[in-house]
Amino acid sequence: MGLISSLLSRLLNAKPFPSEALDKLAESMQITKILRAGKLERYYSVGFLAPVGMAFLDRVFFDSTCLQVLSPDELLAVGAHEFTHLKKRHGTKKFFRLTVPAAILGVLVGFFVFFNFASIDSIPLVSSLGKVVSGLLATLLFGFFALVAGLFVNAKWLRSLETECDLSSIRFLNAEPMVSALIKINNLRPRRNTRIERWLPKVYPTIEQRINDIHTVAENKKKQSPPVQYGYPATLSPN
Repeated sequence: MGLISSLLSRLLNAKPFPSEALDKLAESMQITKILRAGKLERYYSVGFLAPVGMAFLDRVFFDSTCLQVLSPDELLAVGAHEFTHLKKRHGTKKFFRLTVPAAILGVLVGFFVFFNFASIDSIPLVSSLGKVVSGLLATLLFGFFALVAGLFVNAKWLRSLETECDLSSIRFLNAEPMVSALIKINNLRPRRNTRIERWLPKVYPTIEQRINDIHTVAENKKKQSPPVQYGYPATLSPN
């Protein structure tokens, strides 16, 4: 786990940074994967990170630009979102639900092409590549299409994971830090519905839907019980 995380950190050219506030939040949420790592092996700043925040195995990556514009409470809200991904093992679930089936299908098709090459080598392009290369290309091509198909099939489930992570922050923080963080992030990188994106699976809820869901749950929580205080430092108090 540590080796894979370290390789990803190097690949992203990520810079570690300590954060007592995020540590305290991780303790409240009981994110043992984070707390087991050293102080400088938990949170990383990345020059550009499209999803703004990304939880991976035992660390969390943040986009450096967003780190500069988010307030301390907003950073905690984004951190709570990513911590929930870790706690709920969303990465592992996505791997077995999306990547593994796509890889299996790709390998099966690749073996089929390899062992039945004689029946398709009449195709000029295929015959020029040979059965080994043709099998590998078939594996990659069909694996990719299977992965894309899996995104379409599981799009609603993937959106529900993001909603679950948004709403989890309400247990530990007020709703407003998450809402204001979403608005700031959207203003920095507004989502443009291009012609290509219209054909892609919608794996994230819209900004409007995310804010509405947060406000709805927050209002219901206020009606049911008073807010719970978790003893954050005064400078990072959710109030």
